[in-house]
Amino acid sequence: NAYRGRRFVIGSAEYRFPIARVERGAGIYPLFLQQVHGLLFADAGQAWNRSFDAEQTGVGVGGEIVFNTVLFYGLPADIHLGVGRGLTDRGTTNFIFRIGPSF
Repeated sequence: NAYRGRRFVIGSAEYRFPIARVERGAGIYPLFLQQVHGLLFADAGQAWNRSFDAEQTGVGVGGEIVFNTVLFYGLPADIHLGVGRGLTDRGTTNFIFRIGPSF
């Protein structure tokens, strides 16, 4: 499922939208949930050596729910839960779980 070549092109589009602004902690535990937002994304790319063939371009789409949190009374961390799917014949479905900053 790898693309190989000396030349490449990639593109990505993303749409983020708010779901809820919670601004609450979890009792006495060191976890504070600021807000929840969703995102939808689409990616496309291809690698080649001699000539570009648009039909060989890989395309994937997906979505995530992101929880903006503060852990241990001062450590900002985003928790991402989502799914992505490759739309080509070699495409697979991948689940996303990530903790860390947005960028």
